[in-house]
Amino acid sequence: MTTLDAVDRALIHALHIDGRAPFTKIGDVLGVSTQTVARRYRRLRAEASLRVVGLPDPQRAGQAEWMVRLTATPHTAQDLAQALGRRADTAWIKLMSGGTEICVNVHTPAASDHALLLRDIPRTASITAVSAHQLLHRYFGGPTAWLGRANALDAAQVAALTPVHASPGKPLTATDDALMAALQRDGRAGLAELATATGWSAATVARRLADLQAGGTVFFDLEIAPEPLGVTTQALLWMAVAPAGWTGWPGRWRRTRSSRSSPRRRARRTWSRRRFARTRPRCTIT
Repeated sequence: MTTLDAVDRALIHALHIDGRAPFTKIGDVLGVSTQTVARRYRRLRAEASLRVVGLPDPQRAGQAEWMVRLTATPHTAQDLAQALGRRADTAWIKLMSGGTEICVNVHTPAASDHALLLRDIPRTASITAVSAHQLLHRYFGGPTAWLGRANALDAAQVAALTPVHASPGKPLTATDDALMAALQRDGRAGLAELATATGWSAATVARRLADLQAGGTVFFDLEIAPEPLGVTTQALLWMAVAPAGWTGWPGRWRRTRSSRSSPRRRARRTWSRRRFARTRPRCTIT
């Protein structure tokens, strides 16, 4: 397993703050050379699966976000998870419960007919149970840092790396599809590469990126294997809580939970599509 030192952890924190920050700027803030930053970045990509990806914030991009839990027969769950992972509307996916349950986070246009939920899943014979929940409010997650990987820099370093946007921002449109597809493959792709992918000029790409980031419509997330950060076990905690008792609780959870918690854990308030007619709103922490 890859062992992280102070420079590695500082680089991970820096890339979470600004996934597209130039290595020169990161080196200046960390007090190391540009060559050291580039070399550590390449090593983390190769050995710790580190990757920067550009993602839309569903709540700002006019998308509905769904948490779907599927129970499948043991010999088909992995193949099914891989097939779901290839879908454009899958944000992330996990195998759980010894490989018999799949948890998938799905982003769909708010006005769509939810093809995955209404047509594709019901037609799959190997699925034995389905539970679909639409996210109403995110308490923690998305652009927010997981505390286990964002605790290496001091306040001055964080401030030096935090992007400053001059414009109020603009929403995503259909013309941004090629740009978003390229950023989801590599959030650190250069302007020339993005210009080739979109057919725009490099200057147009730079302006459009600045507009989308300024309004929070697009953010740059950092993916990394959890094991080098000391996380060897991940758990999904699913809770039903009376709505009146939920206020303020996510903040207390964030302050008291272990720093070794799963990077995928998020506090969510959802309603169940399957049981909406006869149950109160469900509260989940994932």
